[in-house]
Amino acid sequence: MTGQGLGKLLMQRIIDYARGRGIGEIFGDVLAENTAMRGLCQRLGCTTAAALPGEYGIMRVRLAL
Repeated sequence: MTGQGLGKLLMQRIIDYARGRGIGEIFGDVLAENTAMRGLCQRLGCTTAAALPGEYGIMRVRLAL
């Protein structure tokens, strides 16, 4: 199913649900080497913070709603 848009669809549903519930921000932790997921997050408007302290290879992404 790779490349068919399922990840984007699921992420958009999560974002829409969170907005509907009045949530102001969502965040997630992504492996630094997972460039596909980091790219998807960027296209959805997320910002990427620096690597998490003490967690080698993990990046935190955030989306203000």
